[in-house]
Amino acid sequence: MPLDQRSRTRLAESTAEGAAALRAAGSRERDEAVRNPDFLASRFIAPRPSLTMFAKLPGSRRLVRAVAERRIPGSYYFEIARTRYMDDVVRAEVAAGVGQLVLLGAGYDSRAYRMPELEGVRTFEVDHPITSGLKRERLDAIFGEVPRHVVYVEVDFTRDDLGERLAAAGYDDNERALFVLSGVAPYLPEEAARETLGWVARQAPGSSIVFDYLWSEIFDDPAPFHGVPELLRRVAEIGEELRSGIPRGRTREYLAELGLELESDVGPEDAERYLTGSGGRVIGRPYGFGGIAHARVPARAPSPS
Repeated sequence: MPLDQRSRTRLAESTAEGAAALRAAGSRERDEAVRNPDFLASRFIAPRPSLTMFAKLPGSRRLVRAVAERRIPGSYYFEIARTRYMDDVVRAEVAAGVGQLVLLGAGYDSRAYRMPELEGVRTFEVDHPITSGLKRERLDAIFGEVPRHVVYVEVDFTRDDLGERLAAAGYDDNERALFVLSGVAPYLPEEAARETLGWVARQAPGSSIVFDYLWSEIFDDPAPFHGVPELLRRVAEIGEELRSGIPRGRTREYLAELGLELESDVGPEDAERYLTGSGGRVIGRPYGFGGIAHARVPARAPSPS
């Protein structure tokens, strides 16, 4: 049954706030070596009675972690690894001279507001109009206004032309850019996911994208993978659906077919480096059914003279 406007708004809000709650709790880890760097996450959570609201409270880390891990094992720890890995990529790309950052399906991503490295980088927050509107309401409450280097771009990934919407907002496809696709690709239909990655592959040489993905094998048999049965139940409960993935161990080939070169690929075992405390102990086990990849647009061969 199609969702009405009110239901769509509630779904968008609950999805964005759920991820923000995990980041907020993780930002209170005592050990800096495993702390989620998103210290602004709690401020995007609405002050109304809800489970996510507990993440706003200073002593909530253990409660939120326990509830999250019971609902979807691996979710709390995966959010720490994903945020830290993607932050590392953002910093490295900006240091290498990237002047445009495009957050695809931005949700309550706070990088433009908490990372000083981005103050001189044109940042495009791309999302569905409902989620985009909710976020701007929160930003008005937190900061009073959107920083000058941030532009909001409203897009329905399954219907709208991403390039046209970005160009109208001032994006320059002749300039190198970094794209961040966090928590979005698995929910896109296979064709839309491939089209989005393929579009990135046609951007300026040296541009890149960092994104998380599922292994496509989970759709055939979810049972062997840590957290998958619970995740599938949860997304069904909130009216969502996981729709696309990449065959396990085939990320490089999958991206090459779309015109991208794999730079790095962090799987469940690799994520442990973001979850290892200063004393050498791994604090928890992340999702066991996908990875986080960074892929680049290769240099193009010169045209024949």
